Amino acid sequence: MSVPINIVMTAFLRVGLPLGLSLGVVITSGSHANAFEEPVHLSLTIWLAVSAGFSESDAFQLGRFDQATDDDPSTSPMPPHHVKERKLYHAFGGASAVHELEGKARCTRGAITLPQFKRIGQFLHALEDQYSHRCCGPILGQLTIGEGPDKPWYAPPVFVEMVERKFEKLLEFRRKCKSASFSEVAVRSNFARSKDLLDRWASDAYEFSAEDEGNQARWDDLIRALYGVNYLKYTDTFVKAYHASQKPAPVLDAPRPPTTPNIR
Repeated sequence: MSVPINIVMTAFLRVGLPLGLSLGVVITSGSHANAFEEPVHLSLTIWLAVSAGFSESDAFQLGRFDQATDDDPSTSPMPPHHVKERKLYHAFGGASAVHELEGKARCTRGAITLPQFKRIGQFLHALEDQYSHRCCGPILGQLTIGEGPDKPWYAPPVFVEMVERKFEKLLEFRRKCKSASFSEVAVRSNFARSKDLLDRWASDAYEFSAEDEGNQARWDDLIRALYGVNYLKYTDTFVKAYHASQKPAPVLDAPRPPTTPNIR
């Protein structure tokens, strides 16, 4: 007797998918771990925002909400039932998902509010993921390839293309969201020098396989060159500040009523 396909799929989604995703986590924790998610979504975003003319404090908020798109339980791609979340916030739905989030990324000129930072950060996250999640659909996510494609050297020219597009979008937000003047000519000139470093890195990295042992060292050299004297600030100080921002606020004990002395 044949079993209806809808029953098979329901059983798979309830049992097979959670098991598969858990196995996928085991697989991706090996040679293809998502080791560069935070350095790309957080540190690189902050650096790019500063490069586009934002203050460090504003840039931190943009990077904070970019990375939080992965860490927030309401938008995380990890729960098996988060098909819609994977499709929208992590761009498994493709360009239409990115376009939808961009339409929600608005700002108040002169003073960006936290909800606005959050929507812009979510858009930036989807924009980045559009380049690394082209492989898969929203139901199984990256399980179909058994690896995390977020390491920059998996496809260096594609990564550089993403960085350049992201810089242009951040520059648009800088014009729209902040009233303070800045020199776009100087900003573009500085980024052009960074782009040269990225292009040289991509050319070198592309000569080797994704599994080449030197990829990590070449990436570290690139990041040190891009961040310069602020290397530790982007890779350590801001990272610690982000994790501190994710900790729940301490719950204060309710005030206790004064005790009545036991007078006999």
